Amino acid sequence: MPDEKDAAHPVIILLAVLEGQFIGCVQVGPSMDRSVRLTRLFVRKSWRGRDPGVSASLVGKAIEYAAERLNGSRIYVLEAHTGPKLSKIFRKKGFLPDPNGSDMLYYPLEEASSPELSRAQSGRR
Repeated sequence: MPDEKDAAHPVIILLAVLEGQFIGCVQVGPSMDRSVRLTRLFVRKSWRGRDPGVSASLVGKAIEYAAERLNGSRIYVLEAHTGPKLSKIFRKKGFLPDPNGSDMLYYPLEEASSPELSRAQSGRR
């Protein structure tokens, strides 16, 4: 059963649409300990591997949304649930391995200032 935090901050799906055509999406939602979990990332095959990447843009928007709207301390993804290409995208965006040794990659939102969020969205850190 959802708690008050879940009710106030439901799982959100951010869509990438160009000229009325669905390109991809990313799903984020609250988790334990003021964390935000990125649970889904999808890009249509015809849009994969383009530069600038749709996946990277969606991850950047997920970081921005988590920082501005969900008030989380970090956003994370379970690396075991991603392939090597996606892990590389997350790392380029500034996601770090969990120091406790879990299979989690995380982006520290509390330490991020507006310039850092701008760099995360563009892929520079």
